[in-house]
Amino acid sequence: MVISLTLIVVGLALVAVGWAVVYRARDEFTTRGPYRYVRHPQYLSLISIVIGFNVMWPTLPTLFMTPVLVIMYVRLAHREDEELATIFGESFLRYAARTPAFLPWTRGGRRSADLALADWRQASHDQGTEDK
Repeated sequence: MVISLTLIVVGLALVAVGWAVVYRARDEFTTRGPYRYVRHPQYLSLISIVIGFNVMWPTLPTLFMTPVLVIMYVRLAHREDEELATIFGESFLRYAARTPAFLPWTRGGRRSADLALADWRQASHDQGTEDK
């Protein structure tokens, strides 16, 4: 019970703080608050809440849906990373290289960010040559 309540309360707090940071930033790229430690604190918080409820009230549907939801949030985070790289370019890719997606004690997504940076530079180069 303590573990599930902790996961739920921490998840709710993290989603509230993450939302407030994004709201204050408006359309600008932000690395403040929980975004200083992970790229996707709101998805992490939703995963935490889902797991917390699953620990507290495990049922067959929730046991089945939890991994599905986790996979969907991870896929959504990857798509969001691609969109942010397109919008904010190298500043986002540098941030992604040093900041982990979900778990703050892991290293940033250096390999995927380096590959994304190379792809972004290549696409920018290709776009420049197409315009000529």
